Amino acid sequence: MSMFGAVDLSSLAPATKPAGSSGATPSPATGDRPTGAAGSGLPVPLVVDVDASTLRDVAEVSTQVPVIVVLHSPRSQASADLATVLEQLADQYSGRFQLARVNVDTAPEVAQALQAQAVPTVVALIAGQPVPMFQGAVPQEQLRSVIDQLLEVAAANGVNGTIAVDGAAGAGTAEAEPEETEVERAAREAIEAGDFAAAEEVYT
Repeated sequence: MSMFGAVDLSSLAPATKPAGSSGATPSPATGDRPTGAAGSGLPVPLVVDVDASTLRDVAEVSTQVPVIVVLHSPRSQASADLATVLEQLADQYSGRFQLARVNVDTAPEVAQALQAQAVPTVVALIAGQPVPMFQGAVPQEQLRSVIDQLLEVAAANGVNGTIAVDGAAGAGTAEAEPEETEVERAAREAIEAGDFAAAEEVYT
């Protein structure tokens, strides 16, 4: 898929670590980059909505953690479904990548910058550089395989940090939360299902 071949987002990324421009970046792990240790993730959201004003922030995150960008539109059910599945996978991969959602209807400049010609389109950012992934709907198992390959490419380029998950990004209060009780679990499931009356009943 050569449609992204000419795209260069390096101007959006900070100038400190240029994405291994000549393929031989011997040892990028010189100290201030998180290396996937459980408690030391980057304090950024796991899933973000991106427009032209926040694209630079996402490019900056991609110098430490791979970012998967899904370009979608409310007019396309397939793209909405894919965005939802990718959100679930972001959660399951425990912060090994950030998911950036781009609504092409409200952020056409970003779609243009990434040269997306249809939705859904999925691109990754590694050290500020776009890496083509795929267009169109993809089965979940195949998605996992594509994500695994992407993580390998990212690690080979020294981008192997993680995002702080389980409340670590919000700092300090719930470091070692106790397991939820049956009552709490029932209430949470009722709230997630939108059944607030049932949740209230569980608590009372």
